[in-house]
Amino acid sequence: MTNSATTESKPEDHQTARSRRTAILVAMSVILILGGGYAWYRYYATPPLSRYDQVLAALRDHQIPPDESGRLDLSKQFPGITGHNDAYITYRPDNTFIVMFPTYYGLGQEVAGLLYTSRKLTEDDTHGRNSAINFEQRLVKAGSYDHLLLENRINDNWYHVSYKIR
Repeated sequence: MTNSATTESKPEDHQTARSRRTAILVAMSVILILGGGYAWYRYYATPPLSRYDQVLAALRDHQIPPDESGRLDLSKQFPGITGHNDAYITYRPDNTFIVMFPTYYGLGQEVAGLLYTSRKLTEDDTHGRNSAINFEQRLVKAGSYDHLLLENRINDNWYHVSYKIR
C-alpha cells in the first residue's frame, strides 16, 4: 500500500515541478520585457530641457570658449550637466549656433544626446546620407561631430541625435 501511495504522488510532483518551471519562465520573460522597455525609455527619454537654459545663455554671450575642435569644457561653470562635463558647438556665420549635449557615451566615439539649435534648422544646416534601405537620413555638424544623425525632433529647437561609426 505504501508503494501505491508513493506512485500516485509522483504525477502530482511532476505537475508541480512543471508548473513551477513554467511560472519561472513566465516571470523571467516579463522581467526581460519590462527591462527592455525601461532601457528603451531611458535611451529616448528627454530630460527637462530647462536644465540647459543657463548654459545656452552663456553660449549666446560667448562666455564659454570652445577649443579648436568645438568642444566645450563645462566642468567649471556647469559641473554635472553632462556625463563628461562637455558639449560640442558650431557657431554659424550669422552668430547663431548648434550645440550637442551628450547624454549617452558608447564605445569609442559613439555618442547620443540632445542637440539645440538657436534658430530653426534649414536645409543648409544639414546634409543627407542614404541608408541601406534607400531613404535619406539627415545629418548635422556640432563641434567635432560632423555626422550627427537627427533621430527625432522634440520641438523647433531641440532634437535627439546620435553618432555611430559605420
